[in-house]
Amino acid sequence: MTFSHPRSNWIIVATLLLSLVLMILPLPSGVGWFRPQWVLLVLIYWFLALPNRVDLFVAWSSGLVLDVLQNNALGEHALVFTVVAYFVLRFQTRINFFPFWQKTAVILGFILLNTILQFWLERMLGNPVISGWYWLSVVSTLLFWPWVEILLYHWQRRFNVR
Repeated sequence: MTFSHPRSNWIIVATLLLSLVLMILPLPSGVGWFRPQWVLLVLIYWFLALPNRVDLFVAWSSGLVLDVLQNNALGEHALVFTVVAYFVLRFQTRINFFPFWQKTAVILGFILLNTILQFWLERMLGNPVISGWYWLSVVSTLLFWPWVEILLYHWQRRFNVR
């Protein structure tokens, strides 16, 4: 049995905190629609890399913190992240064996699931999204996925996170 360094837990927490900061950084008005879903990307990476350490509670609590930071209805992101987390964790063993292009297609499915659920919840809560630009975050999130995966993989190996 191998044990990770006690400080390695902080790498997971630090990456989630960094993703939360990136989600609330102010952007120019015309670029706001292109903001990637940073928290979702980081969560998906850790679900695939360490399913025994990052679970549904982490998804729920990250979503709850994001709801507070973005002044959304409490539990909106928490619910969506938990649903996405369930499916990622359910199929984690299969996804890790997929080639890059197939894994990217599956990640696109998770990003779309996240965005569709967010869109639906916004409508149910009486805050309909008026602009079609809303869907551009799907593209930007998918474009950043390979870079996030490479960076977090490097940090996971560098800090011996297991």
